[in-house]
Amino acid sequence: STDEPALMFGRLGRSRSDSGIIRCDKSFMLLLAEFEGRLEREGLKWMGVREISNTVHAFGVMGVTSKLLFDSVEKDAERIMSDGNPQDISNIAYAFAKLGEKRSVFFGAVNTERTSEMIGRMGKPQDISIILWSMATLGHDAATFSKIINRVDVAEKLVRNGTPQNIANTIWAMATLRLEANTLAKIIDRVDVAEKIVRHGTPQNIANTFWALATLRHDSEVLAGVIDREEVAKKFMEEGNKMNRSSAFWAMNRQGHKTKFWR
Repeated sequence: STDEPALMFGRLGRSRSDSGIIRCDKSFMLLLAEFEGRLEREGLKWMGVREISNTVHAFGVMGVTSKLLFDSVEKDAERIMSDGNPQDISNIAYAFAKLGEKRSVFFGAVNTERTSEMIGRMGKPQDISIILWSMATLGHDAATFSKIINRVDVAEKLVRNGTPQNIANTIWAMATLRLEANTLAKIIDRVDVAEKIVRHGTPQNIANTFWALATLRHDSEVLAGVIDREEVAKKFMEEGNKMNRSSAFWAMNRQGHKTKFWR
């Protein structure tokens, strides 16, 4: 059946994460050879977009590459964008980013007005953040996609329904790619959002968000004030690492904030 490869590779991805072990597994190699043989003969026309998405995602989780599969995905990029949903696209984007697969054709198809609008309208915060994070990680142009994310309705959805990690990954990606993010930055530097990030986020989430706002030269007075609390500084010392503390302290200094508890 069309979903059989996705199910089988998915089970392997959930049970094993060491690509070296998987590559030595005879059953996996037989499955891969049979799958790639069919791809050579038929391409991806026998698979639905959800099955393609789940299969590629499983390869990303396993840490295993397949040039034939990934080339076929790029050949079918337009079908994936038109027939797929934001989660399908984010699954593939995540796998490519984790595997270091540049795949410019696929990401170029993401960064179009039609696809960007669809993702912004229909996508969950996790989908949006993963796609943009993947584009930034691989160094892709995301100017069109980021304009949608920087729109008030999409930015509000992100901070309202998203987790601190979703927020952090999105603004980190926009800062990394030096994209216009003034609307999103202002919304993040709001009391309710800043409190949510600090209360529920990890030190890495908090530090990445603060670093991104400072990198974008947005004076995040509210977030800085929320971070400069004794309990937050203690959280960084107990749960964070040196990089988290360094990033947050750098952001404080870059924006000229005088701190009470960060020494």
